[in-house]
Amino acid sequence: ATTGKHTVRMSFRELLGNFPENHFVQTHKSFMVVPKHITAVASEHVTVNGKEIPLSRSYKEEVLMLVNRIR
Repeated sequence: ATTGKHTVRMSFRELLGNFPENHFVQTHKSFMVVPKHITAVASEHVTVNGKEIPLSRSYKEEVLMLVNRIR
């Protein structure tokens, strides 16, 4: 699996549109993750591979629906 930071010059919405549906989910204005790697969802973050990734209120409902659909 590839890990790390990647610099891309397009909006997250444009970037997400280049992947199969539900392959990534945006959790915050600067973060997206692979939903199947989310191990926990808290009020302000998701846990992926033991790391806490910010979860904003505006993306929380979409993240919860997708995680519940996967499990």
